[in-house]
Amino acid sequence: MAVNKTQETVNLLKKRIKNGVYAANPLPGAPALAQELGISYVTMRRAMRILLDENVVHQLDNGRLCATQHQEPALKVAMVTPPVYPNENKWVKAVSRSSEKYGCLFHHIITSESSEKAVFDVLDGDYDIIFMMSVEWNPLLVNKMLKVKEKIVTVHSNMTSLGFRFFDGYDPEILDILFAYLAERNYRKVDCFYTVTGSQYVNWRFIQWEKAVEKYNFTGRAYYAKVTPPEPLAERAYMSFSTLFGQNVFKDTEVIFVNNPMVARAVLRALADNHLRVPEDIAVASIGEPEVATFNTPSITGIGTPDLQEKCDEIFKHYLGIAPKPDKLLFNHPAEELKNFDNVLFIGETTR
Repeated sequence: MAVNKTQETVNLLKKRIKNGVYAANPLPGAPALAQELGISYVTMRRAMRILLDENVVHQLDNGRLCATQHQEPALKVAMVTPPVYPNENKWVKAVSRSSEKYGCLFHHIITSESSEKAVFDVLDGDYDIIFMMSVEWNPLLVNKMLKVKEKIVTVHSNMTSLGFRFFDGYDPEILDILFAYLAERNYRKVDCFYTVTGSQYVNWRFIQWEKAVEKYNFTGRAYYAKVTPPEPLAERAYMSFSTLFGQNVFKDTEVIFVNNPMVARAVLRALADNHLRVPEDIAVASIGEPEVATFNTPSITGIGTPDLQEKCDEIFKHYLGIAPKPDKLLFNHPAEELKNFDNVLFIGETTR
């Protein structure tokens, strides 16, 4: 049964109150809230009446509404990201959902440069957990992070050697499942095309491709496209790949391995524009974003993304004291612990 607009508004305001949004000040007036939420004034008044009847809020002498029983959030959580690409939104959502689940206050801070003042302000703030997804780890930032190391959880960038907790998806070795499949299909010239940001010209997907070249006797070379957020990822990948294609560097390539399905879609567009058939003339494989890879046309062969919520919740439980403080710094899904690979490798239409 569909939830009506009044109840949706009640639920939203309850969630805000629970997360401490109106902890310091009364709720805005009905006209301001109605305008913010894009609903009618009448609907807003009905929602406020329900909140009053349920004693979620009470009325002050000046007529304003105030949260009745506000409790301090269990933890104050921040997540610092560059302008996120669609595939990275799921990481933000995982942290946001864990924050809501455990009654924590969540702030998402978006910055184009890791050297911006906003990033250092977060590190100086009174946050209990700070998730860091950076474009570039400059020395000043890392030194600042080391001073509050217990609060820091890096995302995508493994900095456990410095003592930081690390939140990721699958263990890098999971890519061997994909490369083993390509070897079984008798692919031999497997090139790597990947995107980089900042000065990080080597990533773990490239490293795993290098290992596969040696393990499975692949031939091929690696190429990268430098992307500077908020520059469109797919557009930059398309332009860089098209330039390389025009230089004949993919003349004998059998498979192009790319670092995510967004890049794969750019590559597929470039191949189509150059009248190559996939997979008849050339194949494409990737990793991550199964929601993109599965429903693309053609569907993209690759490794999917595990359930992020489980590991994210685990991090929160340790900070909250629900579970013992872990000795480990790494929060991901190790390949050797997986009992079933059926949901790991998706065989799409971009390989034969």
